[in-house]
Amino acid sequence: MLYNFGKLLGSNDQPYKYYRENHGNIPPWIMIKNLMLGQVIYWYKLSKPKVRLDIISRMLSMDSTVIEALDETMRIRQSFGDLLDLVLDYRNLTAHGGRVYNHRASDHELHSSPFLLRKNILNISKAKHRTGYRKSSIGALILTLGIINNPDPKQTISSWIDVLLANYLQNFPQDENMLIQAMELEDTTIPKSVHTLIGGNKSDKSRL
Repeated sequence: MLYNFGKLLGSNDQPYKYYRENHGNIPPWIMIKNLMLGQVIYWYKLSKPKVRLDIISRMLSMDSTVIEALDETMRIRQSFGDLLDLVLDYRNLTAHGGRVYNHRASDHELHSSPFLLRKNILNISKAKHRTGYRKSSIGALILTLGIINNPDPKQTISSWIDVLLANYLQNFPQDENMLIQAMELEDTTIPKSVHTLIGGNKSDKSRL
């Protein structure tokens, strides 16, 4: 991390050179542009508690005073850290061509925090979560992305899974239950979206 920062501080590439020469420093939001996801997460973890709280507040669109007031019971800080670790695990898995549909990130499981277990996120009981369900599956990742203020990551991953599952199940419909259960997507909107896509594809073919 320090080596990468040193390279950026002396870089003649823009916008690093501009900020160094015109402002005497390179602010964090500029430094971050050349870092990999793992480095960004590591930097976040090294930051002071107040900085981490401000980041969580912005990412979740929650006032920092509300986070501090609720954190002891809801475990909001822990939930955000869990999400970062799980995102990084899947990023590394996919970067190396790993199998996603039945993957379990045993080293980066989500804790059973009330903030994640609630109805509009993981939507399960603590008892069921403690059995291992939705602790680190792709379904757990997609649903947990719902805590952040920007809906794009969750929608993008969900849309890709919709399309890929629909394409696969048109040829191998017998695998549907196995795949949905392995991905822990049973009570999500994805199965319905997949069926809609399959129905649309069949209609398109019938017109040809």
